[in-house]
Amino acid sequence: MVSQSRVLIHPFRQRLRVAVVVLMVGSLLGLGFYLSKGQTPGGRTSSTPPVAVSSATPDGQGGDGVGTAQVAPVVQPVMKTIDSPLVKVSAGVCLAYDDGVHGNELWFCGFGSDHMTLLKDIDPGPGSSNPHNFLSRESANFVFAASTPESGEELWSALLEYDGSVRDIRQVMDILPGRMSSEPLPQAILQSTVLFEAKTLAFGHEIWSTNTRPGQTAILADLAVGPADSVPMEARLSTDDRGAYMVAYNLDGLRLWRYDLSSNTVRDIAPVNMDSTIACVGGRRAILSNRDAERGMELWYYEPGQAGIHLLADIWPGAESSGPGYFHQWNELVLFRAKTAEHGAELWCTDGTEEGTRELLDINPGEADGEPYGYVAAGEYLFFRAHDSEHGHELWMTDGTPEGTRLAADIWKGPKSSEPYNIVARGRNLYFSARDGVHGEELWMLSIDDPANTVHLLGDLWPGSTGSEPISLNWSNGRHGILVAKTGPDVSQLIQIDTLDAEGRTVQLTPVPLP
Repeated sequence: MVSQSRVLIHPFRQRLRVAVVVLMVGSLLGLGFYLSKGQTPGGRTSSTPPVAVSSATPDGQGGDGVGTAQVAPVVQPVMKTIDSPLVKVSAGVCLAYDDGVHGNELWFCGFGSDHMTLLKDIDPGPGSSNPHNFLSRESANFVFAASTPESGEELWSALLEYDGSVRDIRQVMDILPGRMSSEPLPQAILQSTVLFEAKTLAFGHEIWSTNTRPGQTAILADLAVGPADSVPMEARLSTDDRGAYMVAYNLDGLRLWRYDLSSNTVRDIAPVNMDSTIACVGGRRAILSNRDAERGMELWYYEPGQAGIHLLADIWPGAESSGPGYFHQWNELVLFRAKTAEHGAELWCTDGTEEGTRELLDINPGEADGEPYGYVAAGEYLFFRAHDSEHGHELWMTDGTPEGTRLAADIWKGPKSSEPYNIVARGRNLYFSARDGVHGEELWMLSIDDPANTVHLLGDLWPGSTGSEPISLNWSNGRHGILVAKTGPDVSQLIQIDTLDAEGRTVQLTPVPLP
């Protein structure tokens, strides 16, 4: 324990310190005077260009300049680049972007378009509202967090027409009134209801709900009564068609809760622990990781109508932990990663029953870890990234059975890793970024109808080993797509994708100019 001591300063010494500080400030002001004249303190002329001096008075009105001169601020040019995630709407994508004129604000780019359009200057002028935490609601509607000087950071809603023009962009509610921020974090969509985390002085961080209409935003429940926070830093929430399960605090500790959409009520189910995460399977049964002293961190479940939570499978028997996590619900299964002494961290699945819980494959044979994660469904398969000593980190696939779990493609041949990321499905095709030892990280495609699982490099936007590192790929309902990729050092742009053949193997990639 580190103790803190209170230091008492003798009055004379305190006055002496004040005098020293005054002298130091005076010296610095003198230094600033010399420098403003383009000279060094020794009288030598500085090679630095003189700083422009305004003769305006502090209130902006003209004056004689005596005693009112101000150093004009040095305006640094904005490095134009895109570092925002994209949110898809029916006609294109929306994003945050700073054009050097309006600050970091909300923009739109249509599928197939050669330009970007400012949707709304939420904080008018050069100030930035910094839109972020996007969550799509419907085809042309999304919510996000944005800041204004009057309201701080609050929840906003955007509704666009099908051609991308603005129907309505507005603040949903000033949850923490005035300039303070409620720090909204959208979590999930239940039918037309948005569940999000927000902070107030009275309730702390809690879960709220809104349908974005005026007067329809409210806290679900003050779980940790008073200003204490109920929501952990990494919120854990899983939805089904009738509500949501969530892990949050009350004054007794961390607990599992059930939110019912039809009754708009929240019910306390059972205590859980800090590492608990949740998924749902058919019948609204909740699957979760949970720890106890006897078994370590293992797989548990909650059955609606029953009291408390129950052990589903002790995957690593005894007090050791299998640490189930990276849950992904797919059809009537939940896939996850779990560890055993014999096989390391590998791919498992459950249908919510003990007999239906099993390891799908020891991807990296023996005690080494296969590390599966990043699941994306395409057709009748689930694709993901995993590692073995023979192939490195590559693209794998499963149909939910042990015999149907296998390597999909070894893109960088041999034990080196292609590191497939940003996996996106479109019909019967899979698009992702990867490297092959010749090209850096670029855009690739695989057709699930090809028995050989042949992969195709779709473009080399940044030739050589550097790679353009494409991310945030979004497809229209037609032949066009948009992604973000690097086009130079410290510069990323929107890239339009035009599919030129029915198979999707030939595309034209065109950077969109930055405004």
